[in-house]
Amino acid sequence: TYLNAMYEARWFDIKTVTAYQDFRTTTVVDYDGAREDLLAIENKGLVSSTFSQEIQLLSNSSSPGWLKWVAGLNFFDNDQGFERIDFYAAGSDNLAQDVCVNFICLPNLSDVLPLPGQIVPNVSAGVVGMLSGRSYAGFLHTEWDPVTWAGLTLAGRYQSETRKLYD
Repeated sequence: TYLNAMYEARWFDIKTVTAYQDFRTTTVVDYDGAREDLLAIENKGLVSSTFSQEIQLLSNSSSPGWLKWVAGLNFFDNDQGFERIDFYAAGSDNLAQDVCVNFICLPNLSDVLPLPGQIVPNVSAGVVGMLSGRSYAGFLHTEWDPVTWAGLTLAGRYQSETRKLYD
């Protein structure tokens, strides 16, 4: 979801761009494709929440023709990661799914190696990890064209960013 807005003031224009995205997905994949659950991964929550806001001041028709500029501020906030991913091996849980993953079909290993599902001890593991990020920035871009055959462009940006890993 986003919103763009523009205001034409007398000396300069003001533009704002706002965006927001929030999603969550879960998946279960049986990677070996066997009738027995030899290897499976269950994603119990891939999540992402993102917000950004930018405000720009722009030169307009009231500025001299030989000078163009834009100055602004930017804010970005994001939280994303896996709430939990579980790995299962050797029938430790019943997670059988289709053998096709992302349009790639894996061979059914039980047809190649007819092994019982309990050939090795049951194994399972879980992973949790979320990353948050925040950034603030200020920027300025100017174009100065004192003559038709030559010009000078100056630009700069300062940004401060923090990231944090948490579970």
